[in-house]
Amino acid sequence: MVTIGQRLISYWRILRDAQAFKSSVSQGARIDAAVAPDRQQAAMEFVRGFCSKTGINLAGFDVIFAPGHKGINPLMLEINYFFGRRGLGGSDAYYEILKQEIKDWLGNISDKQDA
Repeated sequence: MVTIGQRLISYWRILRDAQAFKSSVSQGARIDAAVAPDRQQAAMEFVRGFCSKTGINLAGFDVIFAPGHKGINPLMLEINYFFGRRGLGGSDAYYEILKQEIKDWLGNISDKQDA
């Protein structure tokens, strides 16, 4: 999951081998934005609340869930300030999102000064 400005983009890295430890795309994991929508929604709410409390607005988050556990209680595994961009559609897509979020942020600052 990645937050850029006010935008939150969620996807899972799915291991090719369920017994493997590493789940990076460079290690063979695939990206899937549609699997486990209930957990994805819980993770988004969890990260959105975390970002609201901490002021973080540009980071990647690794969120995990206990396997086979019936409850949907996300856990934060790590926060990455330097994160991969494949889940966002690559570097070009990342920079487009970043530019738009900066424009929106600057517009909000301008609106507040005019009020």
